[in-house]
Amino acid sequence: MAKLIKKYKNRQLYDAESKNPITFGELAKGIESGESYLIVENETEKDLTLQTYAQILYEQIKSGKSIKE
Repeated sequence: MAKLIKKYKNRQLYDAESKNPITFGELAKGIESGESYLIVENETEKDLTLQTYAQILYEQIKSGKSIKE
């Protein structure tokens, strides 16, 4: 089951279960270890998962990190 992450107006991401903020770096590590996420906009419940995954991938490429196949 995917872990629910909510994105607020201030662009901050929060783990819906623990109510703690989560960074792109923490999400990237979770994705690499096999964790799945459902990322939604808090007010509208719009699914932002693919958009967020793409942003994480972009940031990794931009920083020169290798992408695992």
